Amino acid sequence: MKRLLALSIVLPALAAALVAIALATGVPSPRTNPCALVTRADARRALGVQPRPGVAAPASDYAPPNAPNTTCAYFGAPKGYVRVTYVGDARSYEAFRKQVAGDAVDLHGIGDAALWVKSDAEIIHVLKHGFAFTVLLHYQSDNTALNDPKSPLPQLIQLAKVAASRL
Repeated sequence: MKRLLALSIVLPALAAALVAIALATGVPSPRTNPCALVTRADARRALGVQPRPGVAAPASDYAPPNAPNTTCAYFGAPKGYVRVTYVGDARSYEAFRKQVAGDAVDLHGIGDAALWVKSDAEIIHVLKHGFAFTVLLHYQSDNTALNDPKSPLPQLIQLAKVAASRL
Protein backbone atom coordinates (compact mmCIF):
# COMPACT_ATOMS: atom_id res chain seq x y z
CA MET A 1 0.00 0.00 0.00
CA LYS A 2 2.84 2.37 0.89
CA ARG A 3 4.48 1.58 -2.44
CA LEU A 4 1.31 2.50 -4.36
CA LEU A 5 1.03 5.73 -2.42
CA ALA A 6 4.66 6.57 -3.17
CA LEU A 7 4.15 5.80 -6.87
CA SER A 8 1.01 7.94 -6.97
CA ILE A 9 3.11 10.88 -5.76
CA VAL A 10 6.29 10.22 -7.73
CA LEU A 11 4.80 9.41 -11.16
CA PRO A 12 2.82 12.65 -11.60
CA ALA A 13 5.85 14.66 -10.46
CA LEU A 14 8.07 12.78 -12.91
CA ALA A 15 5.63 13.35 -15.76
CA ALA A 16 5.44 17.07 -14.96
CA ALA A 17 9.25 17.28 -14.86
CA LEU A 18 9.57 15.57 -18.27
CA VAL A 19 7.05 17.95 -19.81
CA ALA A 20 8.89 20.92 -18.30
CA ILE A 21 12.21 19.66 -19.69
CA ALA A 22 10.71 19.12 -23.13
CA LEU A 23 9.21 22.62 -23.16
CA ALA A 24 12.42 24.21 -21.83
CA THR A 25 14.58 22.49 -24.43
CA GLY A 26 12.22 23.40 -27.25
CA VAL A 27 11.42 19.78 -28.07
CA PRO A 28 7.81 19.81 -29.27
CA SER A 29 5.57 17.21 -27.74
CA PRO A 30 2.78 15.84 -29.92
CA ARG A 31 0.50 16.29 -26.91
CA THR A 32 1.22 20.03 -26.72
CA ASN A 33 2.03 20.89 -30.33
CA PRO A 34 -0.28 19.87 -33.18
CA CYS A 35 2.53 20.58 -35.66
CA ALA A 36 4.43 17.65 -34.11
CA LEU A 37 1.71 15.21 -35.19
CA VAL A 38 2.03 16.03 -38.90
CA THR A 39 5.30 17.61 -40.00
CA ARG A 40 6.11 19.75 -42.99
CA ALA A 41 7.77 16.73 -44.63
CA ASP A 42 4.58 14.69 -44.09
CA ALA A 43 2.51 17.47 -45.66
CA ARG A 44 4.92 17.64 -48.62
CA ARG A 45 4.51 13.93 -49.30
CA ALA A 46 0.71 14.23 -49.19
CA LEU A 47 0.48 17.39 -51.29
CA GLY A 48 3.24 16.67 -53.77
CA VAL A 49 4.67 20.18 -53.29
CA GLN A 50 6.73 21.82 -50.54
CA PRO A 51 4.26 23.65 -48.27
CA ARG A 52 5.02 26.71 -46.20
CA PRO A 53 6.10 25.94 -42.61
CA GLY A 54 3.28 24.86 -40.30
CA VAL A 55 1.24 27.52 -38.60
CA ALA A 56 -0.01 26.55 -35.13
CA ALA A 57 -3.00 28.47 -33.79
CA PRO A 58 -6.09 28.12 -31.63
CA ALA A 59 -8.81 26.21 -33.49
CA SER A 60 -11.10 29.24 -33.49
CA ASP A 61 -10.68 32.90 -34.30
CA TYR A 62 -12.86 33.52 -31.24
CA ALA A 63 -10.55 31.72 -28.80
CA PRO A 64 -9.27 33.75 -25.83
CA PRO A 65 -5.80 35.32 -26.24
CA ASN A 66 -4.13 32.70 -24.02
CA ALA A 67 -5.86 29.71 -25.66
CA PRO A 68 -3.57 26.77 -26.52
CA ASN A 69 -2.63 26.10 -30.11
CA THR A 70 -4.87 23.20 -31.07
CA THR A 71 -4.56 23.28 -34.84
CA CYS A 72 -1.67 23.31 -37.29
CA ALA A 73 -1.94 24.05 -41.01
CA TYR A 74 0.52 23.60 -43.88
CA PHE A 75 -0.36 25.53 -47.04
CA GLY A 76 1.02 24.20 -50.31
CA ALA A 77 -0.47 26.60 -52.85
CA PRO A 78 -1.69 26.11 -55.48
CA LYS A 79 -2.07 22.40 -54.67
CA GLY A 80 -3.97 22.54 -51.36
CA TYR A 81 -3.35 22.27 -47.64
CA VAL A 82 -3.05 19.89 -44.69
CA ARG A 83 -4.49 20.63 -41.24
CA VAL A 84 -4.41 18.64 -37.99
CA THR A 85 -6.63 19.71 -35.10
CA TYR A 86 -7.11 18.45 -31.55
CA VAL A 87 -10.85 18.19 -31.01
CA GLY A 88 -11.16 16.75 -27.53
CA ASP A 89 -11.12 13.45 -25.72
CA ALA A 90 -12.70 10.00 -26.02
CA ARG A 91 -16.13 11.34 -25.01
CA SER A 92 -16.12 13.97 -27.76
CA TYR A 93 -14.99 11.35 -30.28
CA GLU A 94 -17.81 8.97 -29.28
CA ALA A 95 -20.38 11.79 -29.36
CA PHE A 96 -19.26 12.68 -32.89
CA ARG A 97 -19.37 9.00 -33.91
CA LYS A 98 -23.00 8.77 -32.80
CA GLN A 99 -23.85 11.99 -34.62
CA VAL A 100 -22.54 10.70 -37.99
CA ALA A 101 -23.29 7.00 -37.50
CA GLY A 102 -25.06 6.42 -40.84
CA ASP A 103 -22.44 8.27 -42.88
CA ALA A 104 -19.26 7.03 -41.17
CA VAL A 105 -16.82 4.33 -42.24
CA ASP A 106 -14.58 2.78 -39.56
CA LEU A 107 -10.93 2.74 -40.55
CA HIS A 108 -8.90 -0.01 -38.91
CA GLY A 109 -5.20 0.27 -38.17
CA ILE A 110 -5.24 3.98 -37.28
CA GLY A 111 -4.91 4.84 -33.59
CA ASP A 112 -7.33 3.22 -31.15
CA ALA A 113 -10.25 4.12 -33.43
CA ALA A 114 -10.69 6.14 -36.61
CA LEU A 115 -13.52 7.07 -38.90
CA TRP A 116 -14.00 8.70 -42.24
CA VAL A 117 -17.25 10.48 -42.98
CA LYS A 118 -18.30 9.93 -46.58
CA SER A 119 -19.99 13.34 -46.85
CA ASP A 120 -16.83 15.07 -45.61
CA ALA A 121 -14.29 13.14 -47.66
CA GLU A 122 -11.31 15.32 -46.79
CA ILE A 123 -11.20 14.53 -43.03
CA ILE A 124 -10.35 11.51 -40.90
CA HIS A 125 -11.29 11.57 -37.21
CA VAL A 126 -8.88 9.68 -34.93
CA LEU A 127 -8.84 8.62 -31.29
CA LYS A 128 -5.52 7.62 -29.69
CA HIS A 129 -4.68 7.36 -25.98
CA GLY A 130 -7.73 9.45 -25.08
CA PHE A 131 -6.89 12.27 -27.51
CA ALA A 132 -9.28 12.95 -30.38
CA PHE A 133 -7.97 14.78 -33.43
CA THR A 134 -8.79 15.31 -37.08
CA VAL A 135 -6.52 15.24 -40.09
CA LEU A 136 -7.67 17.17 -43.14
CA LEU A 137 -6.17 17.00 -46.63
CA HIS A 138 -7.67 19.45 -49.09
CA TYR A 139 -6.76 19.40 -52.76
CA GLN A 140 -7.68 22.48 -54.76
CA SER A 141 -9.27 20.25 -57.41
CA ASP A 142 -11.85 19.24 -54.74
CA ASN A 143 -12.12 15.87 -56.49
CA THR A 144 -12.63 13.76 -53.40
CA ALA A 145 -14.96 10.90 -54.34
CA LEU A 146 -13.87 7.60 -52.78
CA ASN A 147 -13.66 5.78 -56.12
CA ASP A 148 -12.11 8.70 -57.98
CA PRO A 149 -8.46 7.94 -58.90
CA LYS A 150 -7.60 11.54 -57.90
CA SER A 151 -9.08 11.06 -54.42
CA PRO A 152 -6.84 12.17 -51.55
CA LEU A 153 -8.08 9.29 -49.37
CA PRO A 154 -4.92 7.13 -49.62
CA GLN A 155 -2.71 10.11 -48.70
CA LEU A 156 -5.16 11.13 -45.99
CA ILE A 157 -5.09 7.64 -44.45
CA GLN A 158 -1.29 7.71 -44.48
CA LEU A 159 -1.24 11.14 -42.76
CA ALA A 160 -3.67 9.91 -40.09
CA LYS A 161 -1.52 6.80 -39.45
CA VAL A 162 1.62 8.93 -39.10
CA ALA A 163 -0.10 11.40 -36.76
CA ALA A 164 -1.52 8.62 -34.58
CA SER A 165 1.91 6.97 -34.35
CA ARG A 166 3.33 10.15 -32.81
CA LEU A 167 0.96 10.25 -29.87
